[in-house]
Amino acid sequence: MTTFIFGVIAIVLAFVTYFTHKAILNRREAGYDGIFPFPNGKGKSIQLTRVNGCGMNFTGKFRKSHSGGVHTYVTYYTLFILFIPIIPFGAYRVADADGGGYHILGSEAGTFAERGLILLKILSWALIIIGGVAVFYGVQDI
Repeated sequence: MTTFIFGVIAIVLAFVTYFTHKAILNRREAGYDGIFPFPNGKGKSIQLTRVNGCGMNFTGKFRKSHSGGVHTYVTYYTLFILFIPIIPFGAYRVADADGGGYHILGSEAGTFAERGLILLKILSWALIIIGGVAVFYGVQDI
């Protein structure tokens, strides 16, 4: 029974951290002026590959901007293990390509707050997985 209760608490905390992440992200985006620096072209050789959920890919959409008909945003080059983002490395300004994928415009300075938001999202995923497993095993004990 205690495993089930622990699982329910973990799932509730997961939803609280997820919605806190969304609220902070929306508040930060509302205060952004939409001006981004001239693209420096760095990062053109980045390889975005994941095999069985492990590898390097982009995560997050921060500092969104619309300039000259092009929607761009800053995203982080992140290490994924089993489809879960683990460590965000560099920040890059990208534009979505028409047929899928990205056009990398250049690197930008990442901020501590954005990395914290990514880690908050990772925490919510970890809590939902731990809570789900605990609920599953707790139900078997009842």
